[in-house]
Amino acid sequence: MCLWRHYLQANKSDIFTSTLDDVIHVINGIGGKGMTTSPGFTAEYIQKLY
Repeated sequence: MCLWRHYLQANKSDIFTSTLDDVIHVINGIGGKGMTTSPGFTAEYIQKLY
């Protein structure tokens, strides 16, 4: 029998954002939730830009 446990750590401090020269946006998220949360986060982030 094989048991697999996956623990996620995610909170607001797990997302790093930085803007360079007002046109380059660097976003890095940790915590193992990228494929689940990135579409929603990206949509919200783009809304704030415009």
